[in-house]
Order: sequence, then C-alpha cells, then structure tokens
Amino acid sequence: MNTKVQFLKRKSIERMCLLLALLSSYTGSIYAETTNPDDIKISIRVSDKTFTEIFDEIESLSKFTFAYDEDVSRSKKRFSFQKENISITGLLDFLRKKSRFDFKIFNNTITVIKKETPQQIIRGTVIDNQGMPLPGATIIETGTSNGTTTNFDGNFSLRVPSLPVEIEVSFMGFQTRNLTVSAAQNIEVVLQENTNALNEVVVTALGIKREEKQLGFSQATVEAESLSQTAPTNWSSGLKGKVAGMNVVSSGSGPINSQQITLRGNSSFDLNGNYALIVVDGVPVNTEMTTSGSGSAYMGEDSPIDYGNGISNLNFDDIESVSVLKGPGAAALYGSRAANGVLMITTKSGQKSQGLGITINSIASFDVIQRWPDYQYKYGQGNNYTNENGELYYSYGSSEDGGNTGATSSAWGPEFNGQYYYQYDPEVEGQSLERQLWRPYKDNRKAF
Repeated sequence: MNTKVQFLKRKSIERMCLLLALLSSYTGSIYAETTNPDDIKISIRVSDKTFTEIFDEIESLSKFTFAYDEDVSRSKKRFSFQKENISITGLLDFLRKKSRFDFKIFNNTITVIKKETPQQIIRGTVIDNQGMPLPGATIIETGTSNGTTTNFDGNFSLRVPSLPVEIEVSFMGFQTRNLTVSAAQNIEVVLQENTNALNEVVVTALGIKREEKQLGFSQATVEAESLSQTAPTNWSSGLKGKVAGMNVVSSGSGPINSQQITLRGNSSFDLNGNYALIVVDGVPVNTEMTTSGSGSAYMGEDSPIDYGNGISNLNFDDIESVSVLKGPGAAALYGSRAANGVLMITTKSGQKSQGLGITINSIASFDVIQRWPDYQYKYGQGNNYTNENGELYYSYGSSEDGGNTGATSSAWGPEFNGQYYYQYDPEVEGQSLERQLWRPYKDNRKAF
C-alpha cells in the first residue's frame, strides 16, 4: 500500500516536472521570437541628442525598456548619427564603442552600467605666461562633472575613464583654455591673462575714469546688457541680485512706482536719510517719492499717491552702465548727500556705425492686487450732522432735509436702513430731483 502511494506520488511529481519543462520551453520560444535583440531591426536618425533622449527613441521603436542610474542621466555627451535597418545588438555595440557605458539585456529590459575599465590619470601643472603657478585653477573633463583643482604649486591630477580626452582649464582673470590629452603623461598648461577684465575702466565721482584695479574703495559696475536681461519696466529692478550689499525696495504701486535703493543697510533712524544718491551724467536726481502734494490727511502724507520718483523716469535703454560706489570714502566729492553711497549712471552716447541700425524693444507688465482692505458698509457719507429731530441725515447740497453733507469723505453719516435722501444723480449731474434709496455700493472699487 505504501509502495503504491509512493509510486503514484512519484508519477505525479514526474508529470508535473514534465509539464513545467514544456511550459518553460514554450515560454522561452516566445521570448526568443519576440525579444531577441539580434532579430529586431530598426531605423533611427539622431541629431545632437543625449543618452537618455536616444534611449527614449529606441523605446518608441521597439518593445525594449532601458534602466539606468543618475550617472547616465547626468552625462552631457551628445550624438549625431543615422542607422538603417540595424539590429538592437548592433546599435548597442555602436553606442558601447562611443561611450564609457555597457549594456546588459534580460528579456525586454536593457540595463545601462559603467564599463569596468581601468582609469587613466592625467597629471600636470597650470602656470601663467611668466611661469608662475596658479593655485586653485579648475580642470574639468569636457562634457562631464568630473574635475579637480590645482594645489599651491599649481599641480593637479585627474582620473579619466579613457584617453584621449578633452579637458577645460580655467582660472579667474585668465582666458579659459581647452586642450586634448592623448597620453597619460605630465602636461604643462599656460594660461594667458584676460586683459579686458584686468584693465577695465570704470567711472568714479564727477565722471572721472580710472582703472578698476587702481581703486582704493569698494566699487561694482553693472553693464546695460545685465540690466536688459530681465527687461524690467523700472530699470532699478534689474539691479536686484547683481550688486553685493544693495537692497532695492519698491512700494508695490504699479509699474511706475517709486524705488528706493540702500547700500550696506540702514544707518539712520530717518528713513529718507538711508538712501543712496543717484547721479546721472554728473547731475544728482531726486529719489523722494512724488505724491499728490496735498497736506490733508486724506491726500497727503497719511495716504500718499505714488506717482514715482526720479529713478522711475529713466529709460534703461538709455543707460550704458551703472557704477555703484559704496561708503562715504568712495563718494566724498558729493558731500553729505552721498554718505550712503552713490549710483553713478552713465548714459549712452552717439557712436559711429556702418549702415542702418534698428532696435525694437517691447515690455508688457501686468499687476494684480494681492489683497483689498476691509471696507465697512454700515454707515454712509456724512459729517455727523443731525436734523430737527436729532437724527443723522444725508443731503447732496442743501435741501429740505438740511444743509449739505456731501462735501466730505468721512463716513459719519446715517446708517443704511432703507431711508431716502437727496443724493447725486449722474443724469442731471447734480442733486437728484427726488429722494433716492440710501444704500451702500459694495465692491465699487474692485469693479471699477
């Protein structure tokens, strides 16, 4: 009995194994027919594309999917080629020879990995044209993030996957140099001085031009190209983030609003005594905000209307450069007004050119009110006048209800309770012929 059971079990197990083997061979034949990279052929045309863009193109032309890490996605190398009726295996071999990556195929997935090749070491020295070492120079493998810097003696060593390789050598104040290294040997890189940067001429107080490296105070220059990059409606907005220690504050009242500029923070409790002096071609410009000019509490200092200031009147297309002189020592020739620094603005001058030159600039600015004040809609216009019965009333001009109460902007009038008063009538452009409903006009400013 036990022998028969064991025999039956053995037979069942053998049949199950045979069935699994058949299924496996059948499944394998399917994959062999559908995912064999040697049998699948595609035609592809690539023009200045990265690895990831090429992988996306192959995925769209086949059933294969690529899997890779950040090393592949960060690669900046670009390819341009055209292949007709090439197999997936042949295309991967082509990419393998052109890169430092290898490819592993499993079913429908192609895994991209780094080639396991010994790295080459490039050693060298970076010097100037007089043979002096340049410590801190940057050496980068072109098209990658692989780089290093020189030590105090100007020496460096850089590991690269293969040779030849193109490297980029740069140092502040010197011209960047690109060169190809074909052998693992010591190289000597000579950088030439960037004379345009070292001998830059700037405009100081009273329009005096001096070389920037000869100045004994802190100074910064912003060219017109930097201002026009952001295309601001107010040119001073283009200075934001371009000069260390500069703070540009706007009132947020529209495209022609006032701008106030401070250098190195505030030094006075008087807000108007902290702003930098603006000088245009040697002429100081008023930087105080232009208001309505009224001395009343409703139209004057308590509630000013910002019509802009002298800064907002300048067109950035007319500006050639802006020199920022920081501190009182830099702007001593302008007296106490320049105690907080000076912005020297030099406008463009006529230049001789060949042919006809036309420049068209267009700027569109849209402002949206962020939040509105909370208006009250309980009491109407009035100045706390009462009638014969001791009740508050309203009258646009004198009427049988009482004297005029419509000449004030105060809201000390009667409460809105369905009363009727003589009010302004736009049809007659004056006092209404009959009493009208006393009611609030909500959101009249938002819907204006």
